[in-house]
Amino acid sequence: MLKCGRLRADAQGDEAVDVRGHLQTNPCHGKLLNMTRQQTIDAYLFLLRFWLNVEKTETCWLWLANPDERYGSVYVPGFRNMAAHRFAYELLCGPIPGGMVIDHLCRNTKCVNPDHLEPVSNRANILRGIGHAALNAAKTHCPKGHPYDETNTYRIPKGGRGCNQCRKEWPLQNIEKHRERSRLSTAKYRARQRLKNSG
Repeated sequence: MLKCGRLRADAQGDEAVDVRGHLQTNPCHGKLLNMTRQQTIDAYLFLLRFWLNVEKTETCWLWLANPDERYGSVYVPGFRNMAAHRFAYELLCGPIPGGMVIDHLCRNTKCVNPDHLEPVSNRANILRGIGHAALNAAKTHCPKGHPYDETNTYRIPKGGRGCNQCRKEWPLQNIEKHRERSRLSTAKYRARQRLKNSG
């Protein structure tokens, strides 16, 4: 991807990015990328269209295209569809390290401001969110109120954790439930037998 410190500085200003002027004052980009002049112009026209779909607010840079999608996306000619925030990060900050995903620090999925984007592992990204995994990871006690600490927590092989104290109490509770069921079924059986004998 294209990375240009000058273009990043222009993009962070209040004014719209002057891509055409940038191309005229920095014609070496075409040579650096082994592109013909026409390919270079096409690339910068694409960048101009990209930035026309960005609205800069006081905090976030909002992606305006495809408003129905949770994350904005952009088609990079000759390449593929790409998330708008990933494209903006690679354009202004450089390549995303392998195995990393981009986390929105501002929690706005339409934001393409590189200052609000951070490459992190997928696990870190999930735990920073507000999904079930993040909410469960934040819990400090089991549903019965026992603490999740080093001595009272065991790891479930398929992922997750459990409470050792509940695990110890469960067989005893199960035995009591079984005994209660057994008493009820015995009482029902005896009642049926009495009805048969009396009729």
